[in-house]
Amino acid sequence: MVKENLCTVNPSVKCKIVSIPDLPMLACLGVHIGTELTVVVKNCWRGPVVIKLAGKREIAIDFHVASQIIVEEVGLRELSF
Repeated sequence: MVKENLCTVNPSVKCKIVSIPDLPMLACLGVHIGTELTVVVKNCWRGPVVIKLAGKREIAIDFHVASQIIVEEVGLRELSF
């Protein structure tokens, strides 16, 4: 699997977190190594990246923090209607 940072992942792609920066707030938000997520929205001009954790909760992560989160693709695109 190809590893890339969260800012380069296309929306609707299901990923698993491989590496995160040492920031306590990420753990409080439920962002841990091994957590599966889907990128919902990537905003332009280095805006926040919105992710959906385990298909339930959506959170926005600062671009600079998201660029330090390394993920790998684990499945097919999640479709939303």
